[in-house]
Amino acid sequence: MATINVPVINSTTPGSTIPAANSLVLSDGSGNIAVTAVNCSALISSGTIQGNVVSLTASATAGAATDYLCNATSAAIVLTMALASLYPGAVLNVIKTDSGANTVTISGASGVSSIMSQWGRIRIVSNGTTWIATN
Repeated sequence: MATINVPVINSTTPGSTIPAANSLVLSDGSGNIAVTAVNCSALISSGTIQGNVVSLTASATAGAATDYLCNATSAAIVLTMALASLYPGAVLNVIKTDSGANTVTISGASGVSSIMSQWGRIRIVSNGTTWIATN
């Protein structure tokens, strides 16, 4: 992979600006710099995308992880959602990994709230105000 060295823009220098959100600073190799808008609503990858996976065997509060693998063999698990406003746009996956009778319950999300079967999954999305659980 090639490295592109991009000069730091000093906001105190007359005439300089700091790029806005959703913008990309590019250098053409001759020292010319261009700022272009970037549509950041989609992530497309031809490779692997790795999330932050947490394995649970007891009740917990959801945090910054993207995937929760819940083994409820010993006891039922309750995953309590943090404030949705702390994670706007976040998408979490909760998966029950065991085949036992204990359930995995999502607390603090509207919609589907319990997983009873092995490999059952609930996807939870934050809209910045509330968590919405879907199948």
